[in-house]
Amino acid sequence: MRMLYENSTKTNKIIFSLVVAWLTLWLANAIQDITIWLTGTSAKIWVLDLDFEESFYTWFSTVMLSAAAFMCFFLSLKDHGQTKNVRTQWRILGSLFFLLSADEMLSFHERISGMLSTSFTTSGMFEFAWVIPALIIIPIFFFLFFPFIRHLHTHVSYTIIIAGAIFVFGAVGMEMIAGIFISENNSQDDVFTSPMYRFLVNIEEGLEVLGVIVFIKALLMQAEIYFPEIQKRKEP
Repeated sequence: MRMLYENSTKTNKIIFSLVVAWLTLWLANAIQDITIWLTGTSAKIWVLDLDFEESFYTWFSTVMLSAAAFMCFFLSLKDHGQTKNVRTQWRILGSLFFLLSADEMLSFHERISGMLSTSFTTSGMFEFAWVIPALIIIPIFFFLFFPFIRHLHTHVSYTIIIAGAIFVFGAVGMEMIAGIFISENNSQDDVFTSPMYRFLVNIEEGLEVLGVIVFIKALLMQAEIYFPEIQKRKEP
């Protein structure tokens, strides 16, 4: 797979559209938060709240994760000179992203935090207890999949690593930072609606979806390598 690669106009257009959609939804929430802080109003349009499970942002995030899952399965379908092991790893990645998309709506990680919290007390960076197993699983997952990532085109490999770093820092890193803030301010009744907590949530959710979009770019790049006719087809 080590061959010359150049982003096609189609891939760039798709990613640009996704980034515009992501920024629009993210900014809608940010503007609403700023308005609430400045005016002191308690009124909120919940479908614009990115931390609300039934919001447009959560729906968009779920769609992005599901799209990434479908693309991983698609890349594993046909024989492109891949070994059986490589096709299997694409399928494992697809299954992982389906689980992440389900978690976005069903919040499995919060239930894990609840179960762990009943067994032992956590605070500080481990206030949200689900980050503990995540910090164990993520390095293992990375080392198991690193040979697979290296097998891909250099540009695709780097893009996947960047996407993973953005997503993990947003999902786990920012959750740990938010946990520290909550532990230090847990005596405040409005800690979860405070400007600082909302700022941390905005960064966390924003980085998660941005990471998925970067990953989708890597998948589109790999699809163009598997299917060179995509690049050869005349652009409109």
